[in-house]
Amino acid sequence: MNQDDIVYRLFKRAEIRRQIPGRKSVQEGRPDRIADILEEAAAEIQRLRV
Repeated sequence: MNQDDIVYRLFKRAEIRRQIPGRKSVQEGRPDRIADILEEAAAEIQRLRV
C-alpha cells in the first residue's frame, strides 16, 4: 500500500491518535471513537475497491 493512498493514511492516522499520551481516551484507557471511525472508513474504502 502506497503512503499517499487514502486507506493507508486513514489507518496510520488512527494508529497515531491511539498512541498520543496526552489524549484523554488514552489516559483513561477508553476507545478512541474518532480512531475507530477512521479505521472503519478505511476498511469500507478497501472493501469497495475490490
